[in-house]
Amino acid sequence: MDYLIDELVEDNLIKIGDVSKLYDISIDTLRYYDKINLLKPALVTDTGYRYYSPRQLDTIDFIQTGKSIGIPLKQLADIVSKKQFINYRSLFENQYDEITKKIEELELLKNTTSRLIDKIKEIETYLLQPKEFKNRLFEQEIDIELYTFSTKTFLNVENPFKIYSHPFHVNQWSLLEVQENTLQMSAEGISLNNLEKLNNQVHLKHLKGTYQSAQKLGTYHEIFDFCIEQREKLNFEHVYIRFEFYFASKQIEDYQYFVTIFFE
Repeated sequence: MDYLIDELVEDNLIKIGDVSKLYDISIDTLRYYDKINLLKPALVTDTGYRYYSPRQLDTIDFIQTGKSIGIPLKQLADIVSKKQFINYRSLFENQYDEITKKIEELELLKNTTSRLIDKIKEIETYLLQPKEFKNRLFEQEIDIELYTFSTKTFLNVENPFKIYSHPFHVNQWSLLEVQENTLQMSAEGISLNNLEKLNNQVHLKHLKGTYQSAQKLGTYHEIFDFCIEQREKLNFEHVYIRFEFYFASKQIEDYQYFVTIFFE
């Protein structure tokens, strides 16, 4: 134990204040490390002042590294107390898996944010068009499965919140049909990117083929009125409205929706 005696020579020890400055760690944090048995001082004087040995700087490096990659202090304290090499490997392998999962989640958020930006740019381009171009019709080929919009839909999906909480995973639809020469709401539905995850029992309609379509930005009533205006031109029987983006307002009736409308 001679090396311990040598280390406890006061001139060879490092004051807690100097350790704090060296590692940019508060003195309160170092005292907390002592309290949870993560890093105990090499010497505590009668006045309560703490000193650390040079060898303990390696432990501080380990703690700082562990914290930087998100390992909880309690786990670090457990590892330090057990002093088993295999535990270190298990600790870092588990944290590697956690970091990998977080990277995947961040990549999803990055892609979602990118698509939101692209959608806003699309709307901005739409707004710059003359009125006659905003109201123009164009042919669009689609192959989309629609499902009924209900709680049951999501109870049959693995991790429903993860799917529904991200924009572009879900599109809401309104289905209208001509009844007695006027448009009536017939159903509401959704479409998802991961169709294989939905239970077939909630199937609503399969849209496949080439449709006359239009894009529109406005309140729900404005969009509905636009559809009625197209009745004379197209002589359609069904209308399918896909909601792509919305701008919220204090009153729901004032919400602005950016939609693609398909006429059949």
